[in-house]
Amino acid sequence: MNSMTEQAPVGTGRGRCLIAALISALALWAAQGPALAANPGTGGGIGGTGISNEGIGGTGISSFGVVQRFGSIFVNGSEYFLTPKTRYYLDSHPGSAKNLHLGDVVLVRARNRASGRLTAGSVRLQITLAGHIGRVGADRFTLLGQVVRITADTQAGNRNTSHLDLSRLHAGEAVRVSALALGKNRWIATRVTPGSPSTFLLRGTVHGVDRARGYITVGTRRLAAASGLSAQFRTGEPVRVTGHYVRGAPVVTALKHVAIVRVAPGTNLDMSGYVEKTLSRGVLVANGMRLRYTPATRVRGGTASDVLPGAPIAVHGRTEPDGSVLVDRMVLGTRPMQVNLSPLLVHRPSGARPALHGKPKIERPEIERPEIERPEIEHPELPELPDLPDH
Repeated sequence: MNSMTEQAPVGTGRGRCLIAALISALALWAAQGPALAANPGTGGGIGGTGISNEGIGGTGISSFGVVQRFGSIFVNGSEYFLTPKTRYYLDSHPGSAKNLHLGDVVLVRARNRASGRLTAGSVRLQITLAGHIGRVGADRFTLLGQVVRITADTQAGNRNTSHLDLSRLHAGEAVRVSALALGKNRWIATRVTPGSPSTFLLRGTVHGVDRARGYITVGTRRLAAASGLSAQFRTGEPVRVTGHYVRGAPVVTALKHVAIVRVAPGTNLDMSGYVEKTLSRGVLVANGMRLRYTPATRVRGGTASDVLPGAPIAVHGRTEPDGSVLVDRMVLGTRPMQVNLSPLLVHRPSGARPALHGKPKIERPEIERPEIERPEIEHPELPELPDLPDH
C-alpha cells in the first residue's frame, strides 16, 4: 500500500510566531478543555471518554461492527431489536436511534432471549476521526497524519447517494469518519459525512511525547498540547485526542486513553474488522484486540494460513481476563458490510429430535426478510463544540 503523508509547517519566522501564539493560548484552553469535554451539548460533539462499561446481564452478548441494514438494526449479520429501553450513545454522550445510519461503526450490547431474539440494551456509535482533509489520492485521503481508505462499501453522508464519491472530496474539507482499523495509522472508512470546521478528533498510537515543549506525536502527526495533558501518556499507548483548529493548526484540548473495543472479561463477543498484524502462530490483532485461535476454532471462508495482515475477518469468542479474545468461530474473506456470523451462532438444544412417523417430509420455502425503507427524514447535524476565542 502506498503511504500518504501531510507536511507540517516548517520552522519559518511566521511559523514560530504561530507556535508562540498557540502556546500562549494553551493555558486558557487547558482550563476550558475538561468543561468542554464534559458538556459538549445534547447529542454529543466529539469530546468524552469513549466506551463505558454498562452491563446487560447474564445472557448478554456484545457485537462490534458496522450497521449493515435496518429493521431493527443488523450488525455482523445478526438482528438486534431496538426497544423503548434501548440506550444510545455518540461515543460517551447521549444520543438517539435517529443518529444511526448505514456504515456507522457501533458497539451493541444485547440480551439473547430464550426465543433466540437479540434485544439491544445499548448501541454506541463510535466516531473514529474528524477534521480537515490533508491530501486526496485515487482511493484514499489523509487526515491528521492518518490514511483513510475508501472502498465500494463506504457510505456517504448524503441520503441521496448511497456510496461515497471520492472525487467530491478536496483538501481542507472538514469531514467526520467512521472507520475500522487497518493498522500502522491506516483505516478503512465505512462512512464519511461533513464535519465541524473548528474541531478535530484523532484516534491513534502515541509515538512520542515532548513534555518540555508541550507536544505529543500521535501516529505521524505532532500536535501542540498543554504540558499537563501529555504527562500521563507513554509511547505505544492508544489514545483519543480532541481539540480545536486555531488559525488552521490543530491544538489539543483533551487526551484520553481509549481502546477501540472495550468489553468486560467473560463477555461473549461478535466482532468484524481487518487483521492489523499477526503476533505469533494462533495470535493476531484486529481492532486493537488480541485474538487467539486454536485447532478447535471453527473457520469458514478459508484456513488459518489465510489469516494475513489486511484481510477482512469476523469472529465470535469470549473475552479473557488479560483482554484477549479466545476465538470459537471465525469467518474469513467477507467484508464487514456483508459479513454474517449469525448462521454460526445458532444454538440448538442437545439431543436428537425424535423422528416423526407417518408424515411426509415438507420442504419449507426460503423466505427473504423484507427490506424496510426508512422514511426520508432530515436529521439535525450534531452540535459543534463552541469556538474558542482567538488570542
